Amino acid sequence: MQIKIKIEKKHVYFLTAIILAVIGVSYVIAYGGTSPATVGHSAGELDLTPLSIDTVNSRVGIGTTSPGYPLEIKAGTVSAFLQPVASTEFRFGSASTHPLTIYSGGTERMRIDTSGNVGIGTTNPQTTLHLERSSGAVGIRMKNDWQAWDIVTANGNLFFKRNEGATTEMTLAEGGKLGVGTTGPTYHLDVRHGFTKTDTTWRNVFRLGSNDAANSLTLQFAMLGAATQSDRKAMIQVAEEGVANTGTLSLQPNGGSVGIGTTNPASKLDVNGQITASSYAAPGTGYMQFYVDSSADGYRFRKGTTASSTDLVQVLNSGDVGILGSLSVGGVKNFVQDHPTDPIKEIVYTSIESGEVRTLLTGSAELKNGEAVISLPEHFSLVTNNEGLTAVATPTQESNGLYVSYKDNKKLIVKEINNGRSDTTFDYIITGIRTDYEDKEIIRDKD
Repeated sequence: MQIKIKIEKKHVYFLTAIILAVIGVSYVIAYGGTSPATVGHSAGELDLTPLSIDTVNSRVGIGTTSPGYPLEIKAGTVSAFLQPVASTEFRFGSASTHPLTIYSGGTERMRIDTSGNVGIGTTNPQTTLHLERSSGAVGIRMKNDWQAWDIVTANGNLFFKRNEGATTEMTLAEGGKLGVGTTGPTYHLDVRHGFTKTDTTWRNVFRLGSNDAANSLTLQFAMLGAATQSDRKAMIQVAEEGVANTGTLSLQPNGGSVGIGTTNPASKLDVNGQITASSYAAPGTGYMQFYVDSSADGYRFRKGTTASSTDLVQVLNSGDVGILGSLSVGGVKNFVQDHPTDPIKEIVYTSIESGEVRTLLTGSAELKNGEAVISLPEHFSLVTNNEGLTAVATPTQESNGLYVSYKDNKKLIVKEINNGRSDTTFDYIITGIRTDYEDKEIIRDKD
């Protein structure tokens, strides 16, 4: 590895002058001093053999008589050099297959080995740049006029810091755990935002997105704090930045199941708990809630989200079904019962269809001296309008014939024809229009 430093030719002349000055001083000491000094030989002599000046090639050698560079210093097989290259750079380094080391305070601080690896704090660098310290943190700093960033390793973790180490932005911990906004990640990806759980402003935590210069497609993750735990929320949203529309989020499109409140979903969507759905944007209106009613041992579809909300549909484990509103079917409404003697067959009765919403009451009675006054049950009068009633009486014994002389939703009077005075028995049927359904449309617009 070579390190290039720019130096001009005048610097070489200056360096040569210094070397010659050192020789001159040594000469004075050797020959004129009161205490003899040795420069290569015994007292009173000046030995210039360690220094070689090649005036032909403008080279100086120390420890060598055949320098290959403007200045070459050699000790045994170790050789170092200084070399300016034209007017573009200045080189110094090891000319032999030995590492180049830099000392300060009498201690080695940096080493460049023969393969080009640089070691700081180590005498055996294993990579292109190898930083090492026996204890404490090790790191590098990159700083300009805008910001300072540090990459530091300490206590088995790797930290990415800014603000001259004051703020840790990202941490890579042992076990492959990556933390963003935290110095102690506990998951393989642990992202923390700079807000508290009581912060009542929606905060974008992180996002995934396309590489568009503007209006990129993103999958956003946001959180909202609150004073109480039950009011704290998290959100996942597909959106196009800067545009009001939203995209579509699909879960398990290639197969598999989704579980909410369960770790072992048994169907495509397995929810352990209540479900609330709405076609309205404003909360509190138009909600439909589905939940398991343990007290009734069944299921309920409820409009609203409070205990006082009305159940629209009830499906109990006994098989009973309750519907609050009207039931519209495209086919027929059947009554089905198993065949009592043939196990592979069933009996199917079909409901009578009508253009009116009618009530029906049947019964049997007996004339007394040619007349019967029948008090109808209260429940019939509560659900049946007093207008639009029809009644039929059919004798079950010989008589002159019967007719209905009076009817309302509380009373029915039947008499024998031709002023008969018999005590004959009879059956009767009375039907009426259900209250509040008098104006039901038979032909209507489709929904």
